[in-house]
Amino acid sequence: MRISILGLRLSDPDGEANISLLLGDGDMVLPRFTMVGGGEVRGTVGASVSPNGMPSLMLQQQGGQSIQCSVNDSMASMGIRDNVGHIRLSVDKDGDGIIVLEEGDGQGSTCLRRLTDGTGGLLISDSGGIERARVEVDSGGSPVLRLRNQDQQTIWCAP
Repeated sequence: MRISILGLRLSDPDGEANISLLLGDGDMVLPRFTMVGGGEVRGTVGASVSPNGMPSLMLQQQGGQSIQCSVNDSMASMGIRDNVGHIRLSVDKDGDGIIVLEEGDGQGSTCLRRLTDGTGGLLISDSGGIERARVEVDSGGSPVLRLRNQDQQTIWCAP
């Protein structure tokens, strides 16, 4: 089915601020609502539903700061991003929760997770994306601390 681009756009007289509603884009239905604010610092608010049914909300300020929330069959997540880093909070369909702090380039990260089976952990990666430290609690409640070198070989572990 081919959908014509069907929408509505309202703009201020100077064209700096606008509101748009888009119902189709090429070969797919892609409902999207967007508001763009004018002035010295431009901000955007958007809501859309992807072709696979995933709803998404987005707040973005000119210069790169943004907050995006989405939900799909396997996960609900929220991401907060600026030019330096990214924070992602998510809960998957099994109820496992994850918080990830990433450098702007996505390489170095710290991940805190809590799984519904009672396990959890803190994982720290270096700027090359290599996991260097891990603190975990297994399903029996026993803690483990593991440090790894750049080749991901364990160099120290306790207990």
